Amino acid sequence: MDMKSVIMGEAPESDEEEQRPLAEVVGKINQFPVQGIVVAGEASESENDSEDSCSTASEAFYSKSGAVQNHIEDDYISVKYDSLLHKKLRESNVSLYKSICEHNQQCFSNTTRLLNKINQQLLISQVEVQDAASASRKALSNLQKVDASLSTALAIPYLPNINIMPLL
Repeated sequence: MDMKSVIMGEAPESDEEEQRPLAEVVGKINQFPVQGIVVAGEASESENDSEDSCSTASEAFYSKSGAVQNHIEDDYISVKYDSLLHKKLRESNVSLYKSICEHNQQCFSNTTRLLNKINQQLLISQVEVQDAASASRKALSNLQKVDASLSTALAIPYLPNINIMPLL
């Protein structure tokens, strides 16, 4: 028993079926495409059930992974009803889906442009307010210097006290 083996399925009916070489099993597995199926309780008994479980598996994958699933292509791949009415409904749904996507994209791009313009205007306004605040600080400093100089000038008596006599 030094050869690697894989025991598959149910119990074998004979000793020959008991062990299969690993290369044989892997070769058979690689021949079939891999599909994910969500098992919810019991195994499906019809082809429609297995198709539904495949779509459920893809929906589960997309919902868990956060990826965006393209429902338009899935609708064309898994066509259940093929009447003219259903074809027209699918075409109108695809058209509606595309127009909604285009409208949303246009709204987002317009809003993005508008927000960028508003952001630029706010930055310009911020610079102007900072310049005005700086100029106000300089003006206040200059006014304080003028006030101090004027107070000093008024505190020094230039003229001697003059007594004025009333005229009779």
